[in-house]
Amino acid sequence: QSPADDMDQTTWINFMYLRLATIPIWPTPQSVHSNLPAAFKEHYPSTFIISDCTRSRCTATDSMPLQLQMYSSYKAHTTLKGPVGISPSGAVSFTSSFFTGEGRCCS
Repeated sequence: QSPADDMDQTTWINFMYLRLATIPIWPTPQSVHSNLPAAFKEHYPSTFIISDCTRSRCTATDSMPLQLQMYSSYKAHTTLKGPVGISPSGAVSFTSSFFTGEGRCCS
């Protein structure tokens, strides 16, 4: 990859950020409430987001300490973990960086 390719990629990333950063990613409380499934309206009417964690399988590293940190006894292989937020309608409305270890969001 040439320096010109890097510059093109950086230019496009900056352009997309400027265009897309203004799009609201969080729904309004009114929008969430109007789209709540009936069971949520009945039992959890104030729900705005459902917190969960996702695990993504990854290739094992050559580093034994890192491999031990990445191993998931729950999944029986190496994983990266990360918290997610899901709106009551099922849309993913928040994700975070993935991390190693048995994270508390996944326990």
